[in-house]
Amino acid sequence: QENIATVARLPDSSLAYLGDGEFCIAWTIAISEDNSTIRQRALWLMSVKIGKNSPSAPLRLLHHKACIYELPDRALMAYALHAD
Repeated sequence: QENIATVARLPDSSLAYLGDGEFCIAWTIAISEDNSTIRQRALWLMSVKIGKNSPSAPLRLLHHKACIYELPDRALMAYALHAD
């Protein structure tokens, strides 16, 4: 039987407004096998751009991109964005 990887988003997340309708969202995720012990933690970053086609149009998603960075073995959480 093969081990099936499970990905869970941990409760903390970060959101930053970058200007001109662009946002960056960050989550720490946990990867485990068969819903058991966490094998790896990673930082999932997503960039989104929200805007309108015309002044009377509703807001819509114009662009998005995501990437994942593996965290060191000892890391429990990662905070990519911090608001003062």
